[in-house]
Amino acid sequence: MSSKILNSIKNYGVNAKVKNNVYFSHNQQNTQQEECIVTYPVGKVIEFQNTNGTRQNITSTGENITAMTMFADRKYLALATKGKQPEIDIYDIKDKQKKRTLSYPQVGSNEFICIEQSRCGKFFIAQGGAPDYNLVLWRAIGDGGKASHLKYKPITHICSSTPERDPVFQCSISPDSQQFCVTGNGIFKLYVLEDGQLKITQSALGKRDSEIYLAHVWLSDTKLAVANDHGDIFLYENGEYRLLSSSPSDNLSINTMIKYEKGFICGGENGVVTVFDQSDDDKEGYRRSRTLKLDNDNNLYEAIDQTILNFAYDPQTEFLALTTISGQIYIVNLSRSEILKETETIKFNYLGQPFHFKEVTGIDTCIQKPYVATCGMDKTVRILDYEKDEMILQQKFNTECYSLTLHPSGLYVVVGFTDKLKYMKILGNKLEEEKFFAIRKCLCVKFSNGGQFFAALNGTVIHIYSSYTMEQLHTLRGHAGRIRSLFWQPQDTHICSVAMDGSAYEFHVKKEEKINENLVKQCNFSDVISDGKYMYAVGNDATLRLFQDGMDHQLHPTGNEAIVHLSYSKKYRRLFGGMEDGSVCVYNVSNLSKYDERYFAHGGCITGMALSYNENLLFTIADNSMFVFEVAKETRKITDMRYSEEILISLTDLMDKNDKIQDLEAKYADVKSDNEYQQRMKELEFNQRVKEQANNFRMEMKQKIEKIDQLSSEHTSMNREYDQKLKDQQSRHGREMTELQHQNSQRITSILNQINRLKQEKEKDRVKLLNEAQMSEEQHQLDIQQMNQDGAEQKRAKQNEISRLKDVKNSEMDQYERALQTLMEQHREEIDKLVDSYEQRLEQAKDETVQLKLEKIQKEQVEETHTTRIRQLREKIKRKESKMAEQRAKLEQKKKETESVKKENKEREDTIHEKDKRISDLIKQNQELEKFKFVLDYKIQTLNDQIKPSKNDIANLQADIKRMDVELTDYIDRNKKLKLAIRDLKLKIAANTKEIDSLQDKIKDQKALRSRIRIDIHDVVQSINNKNDLKSKFKVFYQKHAAPNAKSSSSSSTTKKQDIDFDVHKEHERKRAYLEKTVGSLQTKLVKANKTSKGENMRIMNENVVLLKEINQLRREVRILKGRLREKEDFLMGGNEYASNSTSQDHDNLHRQLEMGKMEIHTLRMRIEDLHNDAHSSSRPISRERL
Repeated sequence: MSSKILNSIKNYGVNAKVKNNVYFSHNQQNTQQEECIVTYPVGKVIEFQNTNGTRQNITSTGENITAMTMFADRKYLALATKGKQPEIDIYDIKDKQKKRTLSYPQVGSNEFICIEQSRCGKFFIAQGGAPDYNLVLWRAIGDGGKASHLKYKPITHICSSTPERDPVFQCSISPDSQQFCVTGNGIFKLYVLEDGQLKITQSALGKRDSEIYLAHVWLSDTKLAVANDHGDIFLYENGEYRLLSSSPSDNLSINTMIKYEKGFICGGENGVVTVFDQSDDDKEGYRRSRTLKLDNDNNLYEAIDQTILNFAYDPQTEFLALTTISGQIYIVNLSRSEILKETETIKFNYLGQPFHFKEVTGIDTCIQKPYVATCGMDKTVRILDYEKDEMILQQKFNTECYSLTLHPSGLYVVVGFTDKLKYMKILGNKLEEEKFFAIRKCLCVKFSNGGQFFAALNGTVIHIYSSYTMEQLHTLRGHAGRIRSLFWQPQDTHICSVAMDGSAYEFHVKKEEKINENLVKQCNFSDVISDGKYMYAVGNDATLRLFQDGMDHQLHPTGNEAIVHLSYSKKYRRLFGGMEDGSVCVYNVSNLSKYDERYFAHGGCITGMALSYNENLLFTIADNSMFVFEVAKETRKITDMRYSEEILISLTDLMDKNDKIQDLEAKYADVKSDNEYQQRMKELEFNQRVKEQANNFRMEMKQKIEKIDQLSSEHTSMNREYDQKLKDQQSRHGREMTELQHQNSQRITSILNQINRLKQEKEKDRVKLLNEAQMSEEQHQLDIQQMNQDGAEQKRAKQNEISRLKDVKNSEMDQYERALQTLMEQHREEIDKLVDSYEQRLEQAKDETVQLKLEKIQKEQVEETHTTRIRQLREKIKRKESKMAEQRAKLEQKKKETESVKKENKEREDTIHEKDKRISDLIKQNQELEKFKFVLDYKIQTLNDQIKPSKNDIANLQADIKRMDVELTDYIDRNKKLKLAIRDLKLKIAANTKEIDSLQDKIKDQKALRSRIRIDIHDVVQSINNKNDLKSKFKVFYQKHAAPNAKSSSSSSTTKKQDIDFDVHKEHERKRAYLEKTVGSLQTKLVKANKTSKGENMRIMNENVVLLKEINQLRREVRILKGRLREKEDFLMGGNEYASNSTSQDHDNLHRQLEMGKMEIHTLRMRIEDLHNDAHSSSRPISRERL
């Protein structure tokens, strides 16, 4: 396709496994002033980010990166990638394109663990990994600083590890490119390049014991700082080393070091950064100027998680960047104005946003807010605002997080922990638990599309809960294997799920039944989604499956890598797949046979994917990184998203914030009034100072004018004096010049006389030299003729001697070897003498020709003839030497052949002697075994007689074990009956309590009725003297109590609470306490009986297991004894006294072992009987009181 569908716009996390994973680079594309850019890896991607947080272009390598380095000119970046044949790719930082690839087939590893380029660009070094740990060196072809000359050729390699192949951690090149340093586990080595090979110059740090050297840095061309795992820093220079007295030495390892203008910086465990500056003391060299430490925000990290791995320093901006083992990147300004603030603590700032430092397990987005929530194995939950690129909250818990889902409103979150599932509210920058559910290690939890439900996995079951009441509404069952993923259909009425057993089901939520069933054997499904018509499922068989109505509608293989997670965009009709290798594939729903685009992002398997609500952004997680992809603008449909601004806050937090606001407002008013008063006072003081300075200025101006007048008068007087002095000097100079001219003329005449005299002497010397040169030339020709004659005679003598030696060799081998040695020595001495004499004569001839050439140009032709003759003589000498070398090689070959023949003969004689000795030994053994046969037969019979009773004992023990199993089942049945009886008693007690309550209510009603009747009778009796009143009151009394409707009215009137009789209440309480005590005693007795029965059963079972093991051991010993006897029978031919003694000892040992076995069987029988009696006694029914 012409344009990309996915564009990576934001990355979170740092690949901490890469060596030297942070560097500074500069950009001058759009601005005249350079921008400081931090370069670091995220997964398989290299990211370029400004120090102010803005991101630059991103380069995807597509391979797992192991090491990286920045070139000295900061224009190129080299990346080492892992594979069967590891490579080093060189990228141009400006256009983000690969320019060159370096490889070395003989590296002996699948990775480079450290790489570096020399400052001059001439060399490039790479340290290979296990098992060979080879150090490889390349040399640049041309100027390494230009793009057209980024060509390197390999020179050599060498094993930089120890013979035990201890690991190597770092390699580097000295600033002058003359030395190469390697450090590791017990390794400190320095190399130099000589004759195209790396030669070691230093193999250890003095006489110290082997230590783990984790880091080093070059301070100058010859000075080196080395750090070990105990915090010791050593300074090495010209073969000598010393321990830095100000080194930490606190048993905290130093993992990285870097040089800066004033000294060097080192960092290691617990996030400690130590700055060393140059000292005025030459002996000390460097002193520790400051120690800094990383802040642990909200206690998110342990001490080990703050370990510093790599440094990067920019000398122009004085920024220091560092990365930690937890995958975080920090930056700090080390300028002089900042570093000298001893009273203040320097704060390390995050570059971008902090992220998880362990595997990220869950991710989700919401509708009403631009939030993306993640959780991971680092026990943290983080919520990020991807519009503002701000971390809303990051909170740490006590256990690992396995899954997460975000409510569509963005106000609630459900997280699955190791021990439970928690429903939490998002209150500002913290999470508050509202309710928890007893679901352990929930691998997947999801809110419905409307947010009214959320579904959680619990093994093979799906639980549906209400988001408002937190009650469990439905339970979906049907999977036989552990469920891996689920997906809500658009209307929230159906759920799709897949399991590890190859089942893919669609459930109706309210009916709690399966609608579509799909089963693919031998496939472990990992994720499922649905578009309403088809169900898309992926698993470990590298196949994308489409299900419809319970059938495989389509099958689409995905190649060598399987899809592990899916995400579906309904708006763009696109399917996004997260692969095992960390890449993201984009499929068109209309054509799933091949992906439209593939983006290599993460370094490991993708663990989760999520789309934003408008489907314009795709989020992917893997390892400790998260990528944010933007859908291409050509295919994206622009939608105006308006997010809600509401947040949840507790009443106490709101009150506290209001109180703080009021306090701050009051403080602001006080500070404002104080500032206004101070400003007025400063204005008055300023005006007063201005007046004083104006007066002082006027006075100074008057004084300066007076000084100027005085100086002008002095200047005129000095001019007069200087004019007079100048006239005097000119006259004196004229006199001196005349005197010098007279003296020089006399000197010139004397020099001319000397020149004439030297010319005459030169002419005499020239004539003399010509005569000497002619005589030397004649002598030289005579010497050459004599040398040729001597060489020919010697050559003939040597040929005769060689033929004579060949004849002697065929006749007498021993004499030939001795003569050969003497002749070789003679030849060597003669050849050496000839070569020396020739070389001396040639040197003399050269010296004479050189002198003649310098003294006279006419002798050039003669000298050329001499040089040609000398060259011919050298060629003759070389030919003679080559012939002698061939003869030597032939002689050595003959020697080797004779030696090999002698060795073969000797070996054959040794083998024959050994075989004869072996045959004699075997004959003796056969004779001894023949004598011993009868004794062994008798012993075999006795052993068989002894083994029979042990078999009977084993059978009896097995019968006892079976009988005890039967008794154990009876005992379990009795316990079940006791449990049923206790349950019946509990029911009876509950029924009795209900009856007592009803009777007490009736008694209350009767008492209330009696009290009302007494009151009414008392009212009637009061009017006994008045008949009319008595009559009317009596009618009312009758209608109220004696009439048919009186009962209902009286019952309604007794609804008021009355006092309970004390005796009845006391009796009721006494009975209830008695019943509770009896029930409690029965329960305790039942619990004790169950515990004792379980303990006895377990003890009996363990003892049975021990008995069976011992029986099996005895059987194995018997089998071994039989085998030994059978082996000895095969070789039996006789016996002797030695054999009889050994066999008697063996039989005594066997007899002793059998006796010990019988004793153990007897003790085990007694123990079984005791256990049996204890079980009978414990199985008796427990006596208790009757109610």
